[in-house]
Amino acid sequence: MSSDADTPRRRAGAGARMSAWEPAPSPALVRAPAYPWLVVATTCVGAFIGQLDASIVQIALPTLERAFEARLGAVSWVAIAYQLAFAAALPIFARLADMAGRKLMYLVGFALFAAASAACALAPDLPTLIAGRALLGVAGATLGANSIVVLVRSAGAERRATAMGIFAASQAIGVSLGPIAGGILLEAFGWRAVFWASVPFAAAAALAAWLVVPTSGEAARERFDLPGALLLVPALAALLMVISESYHWGPASFAFIACGLIVPVFLAGFVARERRAVPPLVDLALFRSRAFAGGMVGVVVAYAILYAVLFLMSFALVRGYAETPLAAGLKLAIVPVAIGLVAPFSGRLAARFGLRPVLVAGMVLC
Repeated sequence: MSSDADTPRRRAGAGARMSAWEPAPSPALVRAPAYPWLVVATTCVGAFIGQLDASIVQIALPTLERAFEARLGAVSWVAIAYQLAFAAALPIFARLADMAGRKLMYLVGFALFAAASAACALAPDLPTLIAGRALLGVAGATLGANSIVVLVRSAGAERRATAMGIFAASQAIGVSLGPIAGGILLEAFGWRAVFWASVPFAAAAALAAWLVVPTSGEAARERFDLPGALLLVPALAALLMVISESYHWGPASFAFIACGLIVPVFLAGFVARERRAVPPLVDLALFRSRAFAGGMVGVVVAYAILYAVLFLMSFALVRGYAETPLAAGLKLAIVPVAIGLVAPFSGRLAARFGLRPVLVAGMVLC
């Protein structure tokens, strides 16, 4: 076997000696020829449940509106709270993973995901449900901050393109199954079953990560940029609230003006802080790369399109066309199913034709 293939095995053994907080992977699995692919598969499970949870709730929103007798603006926070918490917590947990160990944070993320999903399923009222969804977003950020790094390091250069394609496919499958599974669960068991659905997947993924994922090695002996985090989290939260609630608030409302002022003030403070922080919470030098900055914009636009379609069409199908939750879920799944069919080939297409033609073609099709 190539030396590249042995890299995750060496890292697993070295990490076992260096990290006191992270459990070592199973020696029998580390010796298996398919060990790198076992690590890839484990990261794909994490990607799958994150997207499943984000999409499954979309089809449940009309039902939650009736169950809690709440207005659309209030119910929409069941979806918004997850995205807001995810975006705000992601850079923080990415940095903490460097300091505490990626495997440790990965295991914490899966455990928190299972606990938060159960809390949502048991929620007695809408505010409690929204709080549980925010906690789920934090758990999703813990997983998201580690998945790609664990996958890339374990797959090695020879498998990287294929592994990334499989990872993207697992995300697409999660998004695809969300509306379908949500429709089935809503009709058969009610809205609480929608949130119970993620619990067994998260528990199984935690066990798999414990046995398979290599330890991180020696943790970074650096300080956490707490001032940067205290500036970034409010800025991101206010930005998402302006985007999500501007229609309900109105441009002349106090809430809209306050959040509109918080965003530039706190972002300016964050940028000034990160330029002198050692180490920074976010390396702003990355944004000097046109490829990195363009990729970030592309990802934001693509996910905005996808989830806007899922959110709007769930209400259009259920309330506008009087579809059952199952029928609406099957129709909503068309777009993510198409993504899942294409995603496994994206890595190979990029390797053959280059990243730019594939990305441009994808956005033109969107």
